[in-house]
Amino acid sequence: MAELGCLSRARVQARLPGRVHIQVAENEALLLWENQGRYWWVDAEGRVLGMARNRGDLPAVHDRRTLETGPGEYVAGVPWAFAAELARVLPGARDLDYTLEDGLILISAEGWPVYLGTGGNAEQKARLLEALTQTLKERGSRVVFIDLKNEQRPAVKVEIG
Repeated sequence: MAELGCLSRARVQARLPGRVHIQVAENEALLLWENQGRYWWVDAEGRVLGMARNRGDLPAVHDRRTLETGPGEYVAGVPWAFAAELARVLPGARDLDYTLEDGLILISAEGWPVYLGTGGNAEQKARLLEALTQTLKERGSRVVFIDLKNEQRPAVKVEIG
C-alpha cells in the first residue's frame, strides 16, 4: 500500500456471477512535505503516508535541510498541526519552509522572510503580520525579516539608509 500513498487498506471480493465488492480505507493527509523536489503526503502526527505524484491542493512544508524520509516514517520536529492552522489563517501560506533552528518560515508576497516558529497563536500571528505589513509598506521600509516566533514580542529588522 505504500506506493498508493493515502490508502491504508483495500479489499476486493468477487461475488459471482457478475458482482465485485470493493472497500477502500484512506489515511487523511494533512499537508505535503517537500524534500529535494519530491512531495510526500503527511498526516497530523507527521507520519509519511506515501509519495504524492503531483502537488494537488494541499499546503506544503518545504524542507530546507534535507531531512531524509520515506513511507511509514515520521518527520520529527515539524509542528504539523500548527503548520495546518497557519495555512488556514494566513492568506498566501500555501507554502511554508521549515528549519530545525527557526521552525516554520513564510516568504511574504513582498519577499520578506517571516519567522513563525513552532507554536503559538496562529490567528494572532496572522493579525500581527497583516498590521506589520501594512505599516512597513506605508513607510517604504526595506525589510530584512519579520520574526513572529513569539507573538507577544514581534521583531522586525529593516535596512537603514
